[in-house]
Amino acid sequence: MKQLLLILLSLFTLVFTTYANKIDDSVVKIYVTSSSYNYYEPWILNSQSKSSGSGFVIKGNKIMTNAHVVADAKYIQVKKSTSSKKYIGKIEVVAHEADLAIITVEDKSFFDDAPALSFENQIHTREKVEVYGYPIGGDKLSITEGVISRIEQRTYAHSGAKLLASQIDAAINHGNSGGPVLKNGKVVGVAFQSAGKGENLGYIIPLDIIKHFLTDIQDGSYNGFPELPIEIMPMESNSLKEYYSLPKDKSGVLVRFIDPKSTTIKHIKKGDIILSINGYTIYDDATIKHGDDSYDLSYLVQKYQIGEKLTLTIFRDKNKINITIPLKDRIQSSRLVPTEQYDTKPEYYINGGLIFTKLTKNYIQEWGSKWYYTAPTPLLYQYFYGRKEVNRESVIVLSKVLPDDVNMGYHDISNRIIHKVNGKEISSIEELVKAVENNKSEFTIFESDNLIIVLNREDVEQSNERIKDKFNIPSIKNLRN
Repeated sequence: MKQLLLILLSLFTLVFTTYANKIDDSVVKIYVTSSSYNYYEPWILNSQSKSSGSGFVIKGNKIMTNAHVVADAKYIQVKKSTSSKKYIGKIEVVAHEADLAIITVEDKSFFDDAPALSFENQIHTREKVEVYGYPIGGDKLSITEGVISRIEQRTYAHSGAKLLASQIDAAINHGNSGGPVLKNGKVVGVAFQSAGKGENLGYIIPLDIIKHFLTDIQDGSYNGFPELPIEIMPMESNSLKEYYSLPKDKSGVLVRFIDPKSTTIKHIKKGDIILSINGYTIYDDATIKHGDDSYDLSYLVQKYQIGEKLTLTIFRDKNKINITIPLKDRIQSSRLVPTEQYDTKPEYYINGGLIFTKLTKNYIQEWGSKWYYTAPTPLLYQYFYGRKEVNRESVIVLSKVLPDDVNMGYHDISNRIIHKVNGKEISSIEELVKAVENNKSEFTIFESDNLIIVLNREDVEQSNERIKDKFNIPSIKNLRN
């Protein structure tokens, strides 16, 4: 009997070791050399930096990781835990808002002994999981255990988007990012950020977000997560309900703003009260019930793909009506000032030594890690509170002036929001370029708050090449379109 038990124990150990080794072979370390742009001098790349993260093999000879692991990457290498050889990697698709990315390895032999990990169907709170990855401090694969403590909407540090996330009582350290979180050998999430001040706490990207991403990219392109491009207000005040004649037994949220650039404005009006979405009741605090949990109503919208439709029950003019809305707007696309951008050259235009650029979070971050204190107040106000209007697509900034005789008297001007060119309101950098280059009058006039800049058009045209050569600028213009 004792001998039989020893044999069974040996068999169990062999099976467990083989099972563990298979997982180990599928969890990889990713080495990245990256370089971002200097948004204050947007034709310049910043110096290179090196970092590492984790990833794991999925079906189709692909590797899943975090978007922030490979953001602004110029060179990628991938290594398995059981080998010292590094393979060249390539980004196939990246979803910065969801902090997910797929990379491939050029040498397909890399996947010969690295089986694809499969995904679990669902995960619940209070279930135990294992976090695999390569935290900084060593090259060996690390495995820690934790418990899913809650699932809720959280702001993703990489993108600023508010999406579903799962909190676990295990630390997510630098280098762990992109590693799989497993339950019984199946993936239930991707490690992606720490909990800030909390000790031994971390967040993982849950199955809902991962599966949405994988479904989205099945056609070879990434569309993103949808949003209703509106601003809403909770209706927890009884006086507010009485003012809008909402019956006491009804709950919902009040529509206060609709992005005028969105097709949603054809369906929803300011002052509408949204009672339900696709049959889910909207509660007065702007939440919905899903199973035993409560979520922000944005979670309900984000469950669907761009191009799908939502049915809303709204209260308008004391009547309850149903409307169907196609989801065409990507999350955060209605922001006036974009959140942080990656893998993208900044747009700029130089005329007579004046550098014009589109205001983004990247630009504001040039003021350092405490940018929310140190950046100019007018720029911060636009970032936090600015919203798109019919004739206002973006904010254009005169970042600084490259000194030359042609711009004498304006050398100290910087970080000014430009409202008009030759008396015409502008809402995009394309409009600014068009207004300048189509101008045939003697002067080109730029207007900001309490500031006017007047340049002689012919003098500027003669100076552009001189300024470009003087400051070693490869091109005076970089536009997306």
